[in-house]
Amino acid sequence: MGDYAAARARYLDALALARALGRPDDLLLEDVAEFFASLERYEQATELLGAADAITTRTRRQASVARQSRVDASLAACRTHQSDQTFALAYGRGHAADWAWASDRAWEYLGMDSPAR
Repeated sequence: MGDYAAARARYLDALALARALGRPDDLLLEDVAEFFASLERYEQATELLGAADAITTRTRRQASVARQSRVDASLAACRTHQSDQTFALAYGRGHAADWAWASDRAWEYLGMDSPAR
């Protein structure tokens, strides 16, 4: 994304809305992870991709082919730029997490303190 500040603000707004609604949003986590991968923040992206995958599994949502291709590309970039151990640990942390933890992490990674709920 060309304008980091604008993208960051949009993701923070979307996270705040999803949290206020109490609705786990795997698609949002995937988008934030893709953003971090584009910034070469691979461990953070991996963690959020793991969390998004866990939510997707629990909700049984089927990804479109285009969306799955984007997620696969982000995962491939993350694998390429981290050791196997770092990737596995980060993905595992995310996958073991719940929505509250994952959204807190995304918020933190976007450079904000987690808002009070």
